[in-house]
Amino acid sequence: MVARAPIVVAGLYLIVAVMANILVWNTSLFVADTYLSIFDAKGYYSLGQQLWGSEPIDGARLAQRGYLFATLTFALLSFHPFALFVTQMSAVAVGLWALAHAEQRIAGRIRLTPIALLMPSVWLAPSHLMTESFGFAFAAAGMLLVLTRVGPWAAVMLWMGALIKPALLLGAFAALVIPLRRRMLLPLLIIAALIAPQLVLTARVADHMALTTAGTSNFVERFHPAVMGMATSGEIIRYRDPAAISIRNAAPRLSYKIADVVSNPVAAFRTWQYVLRRDHLWQTSGYLARNIDGLNWTVAEPLKRWSRLLNIGLSVLLPFALTGIVFYLRSVPYFRWPAAVVGPGILLLAPLVYWQGDRVVFVGVLLMLPFASLALAKIAQRLPI
Repeated sequence: MVARAPIVVAGLYLIVAVMANILVWNTSLFVADTYLSIFDAKGYYSLGQQLWGSEPIDGARLAQRGYLFATLTFALLSFHPFALFVTQMSAVAVGLWALAHAEQRIAGRIRLTPIALLMPSVWLAPSHLMTESFGFAFAAAGMLLVLTRVGPWAAVMLWMGALIKPALLLGAFAALVIPLRRRMLLPLLIIAALIAPQLVLTARVADHMALTTAGTSNFVERFHPAVMGMATSGEIIRYRDPAAISIRNAAPRLSYKIADVVSNPVAAFRTWQYVLRRDHLWQTSGYLARNIDGLNWTVAEPLKRWSRLLNIGLSVLLPFALTGIVFYLRSVPYFRWPAAVVGPGILLLAPLVYWQGDRVVFVGVLLMLPFASLALAKIAQRLPI
């Protein structure tokens, strides 16, 4: 039964996800516009149209969003909306299977991965043309492969994830410390083949090579004004505030903005922890926002409340996860360390954006559950029972 547990988790997810999406969307689940109901989804779809040749390519959008996800999902949605839903739902199921296996290897048994079956964002991610479904699948698969004898293939999974969801870049770079033997050079060649189109395309249409500009643009547009507001007035200035425009104009170069943040470390940390906690970890599902058309609000409204309560509860597990990471790092060789970087890396970068609900962080929270499970197991061993 222990060996079958990851398959059971994945199978239960498929059942719950189908039921939840039918209840939330009804027949809209089969309509293409449903998958484009979030503003960013329209950007990915438009880029996909451009990459498939129907329109000139927007260089700035390509540099920020990347070619891989837009190309794949545009093809699926053009074939049939339900094809995109099934593919993304299957990706999440594979990710949960891998995460459950990783928890078994890290903590000895599955304790916390089934919590994912209770999370509305995990249920609803497949019905949106957004990066979380595929990003989670590749990240979880990468984590699992780090723990196996074919560790170099973890770098392939994590780089594919990073090209889809740039928040995984820290984990992808960390995976490069995994030793490569002569027989294992193929993963390195695959990574190069995945990255090359992005660099070539951006060099051609954006006049500069760029793996991604998402982090830089979010730092400039959102995080820098927020930090400067915290430094001067003790309050965060949001990027749509007219004061944010003045702050950005006052430091026209990226180097000036970096210097501003570095010279105000206390304000930067206060901003980072406030946005992470209040705008992400304690928020409801980003897939249940009021501006999303077509939702069945009779079902969606109680799901919003449940999602927020569950997310607040899950945030209590994060200190245990960080403790578990310490235990893990002390007990494994350095080339197994990347497994402990993927989840925290997402949370570390999450405060660069806001107003997204839990959409930016729920993948990172899931990837940290095996380490929280390890910490809880260590604590249980020390209890006088």
